Amino acid sequence: MTSTMARIIFCMSLALPLASCSGGGSNEPTGSTPAATATASASFEWDPNTETDLAGYKIYQGTTSGQYDVPIATTPTSSTSYEATGLQKGSTYFFVVTAFDTSGNEGPLSDELTIPIP
Repeated sequence: MTSTMARIIFCMSLALPLASCSGGGSNEPTGSTPAATATASASFEWDPNTETDLAGYKIYQGTTSGQYDVPIATTPTSSTSYEATGLQKGSTYFFVVTAFDTSGNEGPLSDELTIPIP
């Protein structure tokens, strides 16, 4: 299976604005003192795969560049975006996306997206 995902677009409320994205943000209650375990979310999207036997996409997340375990999510063919939640502030995350077909064949990893959470 080949991939047409040439790029991933990222957007987070604390990042520079990018085209076609929706902001994430803090899950902290208003007026509270930030906790050591405060979390954030980040949204990103990718170019759709145009193969006729496309079944969906798998999203992988890691805290070290190039190292991912099992997919954190699987999305249908109609979805080309994802919102990662529960991201720890002060950490950096790495995301890649793959396309998979109706036979279960998984395409190559997309370019890696690096998301530092301030």
